Amino acid sequence: MKKLILLLLTCAAFSANAQKQLPDPEAYFMSFIVEDIDTSLKWYKGILGFDIINEMASEQGGYNIAILKRGNVLLEVMELKDALAPKKELAQVDGKLYLQGIFKVGFQLEDFDDWVDYLKKEEVEFHGTVVKDENLGIRTVIIKDPDGNYIQLFEK
Repeated sequence: MKKLILLLLTCAAFSANAQKQLPDPEAYFMSFIVEDIDTSLKWYKGILGFDIINEMASEQGGYNIAILKRGNVLLEVMELKDALAPKKELAQVDGKLYLQGIFKVGFQLEDFDDWVDYLKKEEVEFHGTVVKDENLGIRTVIIKDPDGNYIQLFEK
């Protein structure tokens, strides 16, 4: 009888843990390795409105790093001496080239149309045009930063 009670208590404990719902994660931090930190900082500050909150550099360590912030999002921009540039290293590849790793990041925007108009006026490079995501029922568009990183913008 004691074994049966112990078994029931163990099953109940596992069942309670399996049903527990954790809160949804929120986007908070992302990081880009860039070719030229000054160009990227100018773009992220001037175009997307991020503010620099910290900068670190080490000639010996071979890095320049800046931490930027806008709203609740932190962005780390890093220029690393030993980083490889895929377009240069794989110049012989014809056509599309996709590398494993982060493919794009995304932001949800209020005033989506105003943002798109602003980005066009600033001559930001678009990857395609505004489309309606039929699964989400909202519009989206992809832009590129100075290093060609994809940033997908979603209508809120």
